[in-house]
Amino acid sequence: METRYPTQVDLWLLLVVAAGMLVGTFAVIAAGVESGEWVAAGAFVFVWALVLALAWPVEYVLSDEELVVRSGVIRWRVPLGEFVSISATRDPSSAPAWSLDRLKITYGKKSIMISPARREEFLDDLEQRVRDARRMASR
Repeated sequence: METRYPTQVDLWLLLVVAAGMLVGTFAVIAAGVESGEWVAAGAFVFVWALVLALAWPVEYVLSDEELVVRSGVIRWRVPLGEFVSISATRDPSSAPAWSLDRLKITYGKKSIMISPARREEFLDDLEQRVRDARRMASR
């Protein structure tokens, strides 16, 4: 059975990103319209749409075998049997998360940062599924 967990959203972070994208979009469109450079304006709108396609929605899906981290059209698949550790972090590095209240998941030799909205429920569910996956692998 799969369980979906949406990302936690820090309103201030969402507003900063949205304001930056909107101001940039309007500035480029205004400059393009004024000078007749519709190609430049169109390119900027395309980039804005691309960023949106890569950054929304953000969700985390737990199944019995893996954690799937989705950020727009991108997906990371993390096998539960490869989990090494989970720790809290506020690392502002780029991550599929709309909050700085993050969990750093280390698996194999890799790591990924996420920010599930229902954090405690997610951690309890993840712990149980990792335990079950390890039990099944040892049989």
